[in-house]
Amino acid sequence: MPFPVWLLIAFAFFYFAFIFWQYSNSPLRQFTVRIKGEDPENNPLDDERAALVNDIQEDIQGYITAANLQMTTRYRIGAMGFVIAGLTAIVSIFLG
Repeated sequence: MPFPVWLLIAFAFFYFAFIFWQYSNSPLRQFTVRIKGEDPENNPLDDERAALVNDIQEDIQGYITAANLQMTTRYRIGAMGFVIAGLTAIVSIFLG
């Protein structure tokens, strides 16, 4: 293939690597429990209900943390794959 085509392909791979790296740095937002009612600050929860809300929030936070770690790892592996593909396209310029 001609020289400009390989450069275009390499640029596309490097662009996708950059986008995937940006995706790896944007985690899911943290979960907060919102209590319905007239004024939750002036209407405190009883101990049993507050404990249940805290347990649910901790479980969801753990899930979100695990999902963020897994997404970060997967996107970074994908970004490294695109960098390798881009470098291969650059090397292919000199082989052909």
